[in-house]
Amino acid sequence: PPSIATRAAQLIGDWRAVNTLQQQSQHLPTATDQQQWRCPRVGWWKCNVDASFFEASGSTGWSWCVCNSEGAFIAAGTNICTHNLTTMEGEAMTILEALREA
Repeated sequence: PPSIATRAAQLIGDWRAVNTLQQQSQHLPTATDQQQWRCPRVGWWKCNVDASFFEASGSTGWSWCVCNSEGAFIAAGTNICTHNLTTMEGEAMTILEALREA
């Protein structure tokens, strides 16, 4: 079995690799850098959705969140399927699930 020192060295190497990737990704512009969430009109609810695609595992994940016109949390959900969906399909699945739950 690997020694404690060997395992510690592996963990440090893993941490450095992840930290390097995170630092690199912080320099890339994202949608959140360019847009800010806005409340819907009074009396309305807003549903924000997002889908993620994992080529290595051939799966698609998604999440959604509903807030009212004051920005108060109403409901949220997350799910995953074992199929590689297109961007349009992934977003559509997210909206469908949110509508079923709301």
